Amino acid sequence: MFQGKQRPSGMEFASCHSCNFGTSAADSVAAYFAKLDRASFDDDWKFKEAEAQRGLLNAIAPGFLDELYDPTTATKTMLPTSGGILVPQLIITANGPLTRAYLKVFGAKMGMALYREHVGEALPLEGEVFVTWSLNVGFRPEISEGILNSLPGLDRLEQGKKTSQGQFDYRFKTDRKTIVIAQSSFHTGLNILSVASSIPGRFSLPSQLTRGGRVCPGELLSAMPSVGGHGYLPIS
Repeated sequence: MFQGKQRPSGMEFASCHSCNFGTSAADSVAAYFAKLDRASFDDDWKFKEAEAQRGLLNAIAPGFLDELYDPTTATKTMLPTSGGILVPQLIITANGPLTRAYLKVFGAKMGMALYREHVGEALPLEGEVFVTWSLNVGFRPEISEGILNSLPGLDRLEQGKKTSQGQFDYRFKTDRKTIVIAQSSFHTGLNILSVASSIPGRFSLPSQLTRGGRVCPGELLSAMPSVGGHGYLPIS
């Protein structure tokens, strides 16, 4: 997720082996989307690192790239070049079942991590995380304004002079006992909105946010897509 894998220390929590390694494909998919900055160019470091991930993604998330770049799901449009000339372009529709499954798992992991960070203990098994995401442009104001206006200023990882600013920033609201609502931004490519609560049914995201959904602790592996006809269950 971070440039040259240089991640500031912070928010490292214990995890069982199966969840840690069984959901690593979701982390790689999220990192790929985070670096797909529509303003990046061929010699930009984000573009280069995203391109370098393709081999890994084909190995641990087979079918994801084919789904993402399926020409039958792309939308044709005209976009201006730097010189102002309109040229035909394809807009990728990143809403396939594999994309939804991987980002739902990654978003749930973020919600659980932020709950642990700001409540001080792991989200209990009876708890839940509601999660949604947006790519590149952020969340539509008419949907998220009410939630985001209630959140305080930005937070990030800091370790000496090393900072995650611009690569990972988040805003959050919490009672430090039962709930953490957060918007996490990774570069300019991926935004996660999560609500983690230890009290089921206490809070959910607006119904207009159709991506993502609800995940409970212990359900991460079952939310991962099936690979090669075996492994984890597909998302519904």
